[in-house]
Amino acid sequence: MSKLNLVSPNTRDTNTGIARSFLSGMTEEEKKETIKMSKTIQSKLQHKDELSKKTPTQYQGEDVGATEAFKYLFPEPSIEKKVPLSLLDPAPNDWNFFGRPDKEQYELLIDSIICHGLLNPVTLWKRPNGRYMILSGHTRASVFQACRDASDEDKKKDWEEIPAKIYEEDEIKEDTAQQIIIEANMCQRAKESVRLRVRCIGRLAEIGRRQHRYGDANDKVTQRIAERWGIKRSSVFFYQRVAKFLLPVLADRFSDHLMSRTVADYLCRLSTEVQQHMIDSGYIARLTIAYARQFKEGMTKADIDRIFSESSPERHTYNMQLSFAKPKDSEILGICVSKKDLAKCREIVLKALSNADISEETKQMLKTQFSN
Repeated sequence: MSKLNLVSPNTRDTNTGIARSFLSGMTEEEKKETIKMSKTIQSKLQHKDELSKKTPTQYQGEDVGATEAFKYLFPEPSIEKKVPLSLLDPAPNDWNFFGRPDKEQYELLIDSIICHGLLNPVTLWKRPNGRYMILSGHTRASVFQACRDASDEDKKKDWEEIPAKIYEEDEIKEDTAQQIIIEANMCQRAKESVRLRVRCIGRLAEIGRRQHRYGDANDKVTQRIAERWGIKRSSVFFYQRVAKFLLPVLADRFSDHLMSRTVADYLCRLSTEVQQHMIDSGYIARLTIAYARQFKEGMTKADIDRIFSESSPERHTYNMQLSFAKPKDSEILGICVSKKDLAKCREIVLKALSNADISEETKQMLKTQFSN
């Protein structure tokens, strides 16, 4: 997740009212979008009564920390109080890789917090320097900051502090802090994203392995993760390998169904340096199971170059018929699926097309082919 840029309210650009340090690291386009959002929030704050009539509370989601599953997994924070925004720090990026919700969801959250206040406190971990790391509630904290920055001077104090549940420094360890971040975000967002689900489950399994290296304890962690997210134990082990050994860009290809599980598993045998070489050399675009089966641990860049220059993976030629003329600047892809899965594959593809970021022409061609 990008840094929250929690800053002092006394360092503002006099023309926009937005903190200068908040704007300094942005592109011109990002600055324009931030200034536009600030003006939108100013308008919302000025018309709070009217906004309240049409804004329900559910846009803030459930209090993840109050769920039975969360209470079962983690200790209850010992303190609940308001904390100044100036004392908050975001979690490290490699702990919190979720990002902000899309613009529409973010605006709905802003509306709900302006109208109803913060219903679910953020979760913080007190650090040795007296500051607090955010474990759950990065987006809520950024909304508070945005509302503070957009408020009139006499109203800024209403947004200077945020309700929080707090773990003392010695109440939890780093592994537990990471687990809280992942579990909280999985409950709210990862169910909607295969990419996040793969990464989260893999990271949880890796943390569990560090905590319980051998024996029944490690097996129980794996079983709990599998049951909690409705997957097989073998999938937990696989996601762990993906999270630990596969470059994120390649893990994303697997999550986006651009790479089979078998190919991803073989890629995990290669060092990240060799994986990057495959990306840079364009081999990933040519990668098939026949190539992947030749991968072994310890292979070098030269070994990979040799495989792709010398190998001639087995290929079969078949004739295809289309019910429409092939447009210019298009490619024909051969897709082979089991007959028993054909109906389900059609359903999955047609459903995915509704939200796909591709041209209408391509959507229509795919719909025609998968509807037949």
